[in-house]
Amino acid sequence: MLFHFFLSFFLYNKHWFIFAPPSVSDFEALLACADNEALRFVVSNTTEAGIVYDASCQFTDAPASSYPGKLTQVLYRRFQKFGKESGKGLIILSCELIEDNGKALRKCVLNYAKQWKLGEEFINWIEAENLFCSTLVDRIVTGYPSAEAETLTAENGYEDAILTTGEIFGFWVIEGPKSLEKEFPAKAAGLPVLVTDNHKPYKQRKVRILNGAHTSFVLGAYLAGQDIVRNCMEDEVICSFMNQTIYDEIIPFFEHLSQLTLFPNFCFYSPYHNGLTLITSDATFHHL
Repeated sequence: MLFHFFLSFFLYNKHWFIFAPPSVSDFEALLACADNEALRFVVSNTTEAGIVYDASCQFTDAPASSYPGKLTQVLYRRFQKFGKESGKGLIILSCELIEDNGKALRKCVLNYAKQWKLGEEFINWIEAENLFCSTLVDRIVTGYPSAEAETLTAENGYEDAILTTGEIFGFWVIEGPKSLEKEFPAKAAGLPVLVTDNHKPYKQRKVRILNGAHTSFVLGAYLAGQDIVRNCMEDEVICSFMNQTIYDEIIPFFEHLSQLTLFPNFCFYSPYHNGLTLITSDATFHHL
């Protein structure tokens, strides 16, 4: 049985540690991470299907089958160790592509705490000492660059087992208090990470402008013989149609635009964008 615990990044002592146990036998080792006093951040991406409340999960399962169930088990272990101390809760950054991912995860965890009768003190600790942040991640990552791995290893001077390929554009919006920027100084390090009290305008920008622009031209472009977005952007007619859609049909009706900047042009020219048929099927799925 594979142990599909979320691929989590644990940040402590200013270092990232990846913990992805391969089997059920590692569950106790996972729980032991909760005893680490310096543990502060958990980042998860369990896909759209990951944040789900499954009432069949039991506290005695090793581990619970759902991600929120596993997280509840980890949090309870930490509560047992540090529940009497302030400031020992966790900051949980949810990257799943669902609406209000952090709030949805928090709701699931609280449901498990009640279902498993873990006590009002634990529930109060979850609410008072832990921060569940909703986030928006916007970057295409295509996976391990097998064809270039040997060359990149030589250039780096070491072998990177989690090497991956990403598009030039990248943006991570985290809904949380401004104080989070001090604990998680990604922006100060020059990374495209924004902490805000409301991530939704940024999600609307992505869905309406970037995704909306793609969806507007894929059907006609495919019938015109195009296969990928980059080639469409090099076609004067298609590119002109897309720009007209953005500036005449989308932007005038986008209430939050004054707070935001537009996407840079290279978002549409990226060599890593999906093929047109994939964009079409994805848009159809999300609008059914």
